[in-house]
Amino acid sequence: MTKLTPIQLDDNTIIYIEATDDVNVPLVIAEEPAEEEEEALTVRLPAAK
Repeated sequence: MTKLTPIQLDDNTIIYIEATDDVNVPLVIAEEPAEEEEEALTVRLPAAK
């Protein structure tokens, strides 16, 4: 059965999506970040003066 489902955003905007009960959701397997991504996450910014 199809129905409209409201989703409210942080700015109070409401979006209606069409939802059905027969949704097939694929299994998501998280991958480890690449070496370059790990380095980018550890970069320190200089302190503000």
